[in-house]
Amino acid sequence: MALKELRTYRTPTQLRSSFESIATGRAPHAVILEDFERLWDEVNWAAMLLSNSCELAEYVILLKDMHAWHADLVRISRYTAVESREVLKAFHPGTSPTTAREDRNRT
Repeated sequence: MALKELRTYRTPTQLRSSFESIATGRAPHAVILEDFERLWDEVNWAAMLLSNSCELAEYVILLKDMHAWHADLVRISRYTAVESREVLKAFHPGTSPTTAREDRNRT
């Protein structure tokens, strides 16, 4: 059976399009990460199937791009969370984020 007959995975172009949709989407953070993990697994699976093929390089390039994007997302998320806590402490010293939020909602 030829490789094309066995193909049950999306092409690198199709997968990259899905990745770009995730990367530029406005979904909640948890949804973005869930979609990203599912896509990551799909790209890895396709690359594994092609481990002895010349098509493998396109999947590896996509995985590298996805890894870099995810690392930036995690770094930015951590920075934003730390920055938010620092701002919160400046305005509400000695309070937790929940109490500060409740205080804001009362006014």
